[in-house]
Amino acid sequence: MPALSTDASSTVLAEREQISESLRRLADELGRDVEPAGFERWKLAYLWQLRDFQSQLHKLFDREEEGGLTAELLRLAPHRANRIRQVEAEHRKIDVLVGQLVTGVKRMDGAADVRIARLRDQLQDLAAVIRTHEAAECALMQDVYYEDFGVGD
Repeated sequence: MPALSTDASSTVLAEREQISESLRRLADELGRDVEPAGFERWKLAYLWQLRDFQSQLHKLFDREEEGGLTAELLRLAPHRANRIRQVEAEHRKIDVLVGQLVTGVKRMDGAADVRIARLRDQLQDLAAVIRTHEAAECALMQDVYYEDFGVGD
């Protein structure tokens, strides 16, 4: 049974854990009480956290798309090309959602801004989309790597 190299697998798993941790930190930060006097400093720091998170996602997506995972999946299971491309297309959807969060933060103009509640909801939605995406990606890899073609039975 062909498999992705151990190094590549463990790197992807480690990056996914880092992304989960970043999402937790982003959610915690949105839940903090911010004094009006420190709001602009908080806003900039949060914006930078979002940018770092977006960069983490881009690196993971690059590793999957350009680092050989997609090509390997297509080579091993060309009959699953549509599903592979669908999972890959979800990367763009996730990036758009992060971009919407960035825009939302930029529009905030005070610690008591009602947009904070909307941002919390958007962040929860993003986390759910990422979890669903990762589950679909894992299921796809399991289907490809553990597919039984009936040879040798």
